[in-house]
Amino acid sequence: MKQYRDLFGKKLHKKDVTQAVIYTVRGRNAGVFYLSRSLHIGLFKARSLVQLLADAGVTSPMNTENRRVLLNEDAALNAAFRLLKKGKK
Repeated sequence: MKQYRDLFGKKLHKKDVTQAVIYTVRGRNAGVFYLSRSLHIGLFKARSLVQLLADAGVTSPMNTENRRVLLNEDAALNAAFRLLKKGKK
């Protein structure tokens, strides 16, 4: 199972995922640079968070030009945490 990590190999924290979901859903923007600026984190960590959200089905896939937010905040949090928990095996 894929594990989501930052640049230094540390696992992503629930706090980071929660903030990423909130900023993505409320801002209706699923971009790496947007998350990096909003959360004051590095680009690699922001990319990992965006990839997690795309894999969880919160946003449209990363390979599309205009990524859209597909879920509301509660459903997005549940989907992201479910995928984050699966990755810890």
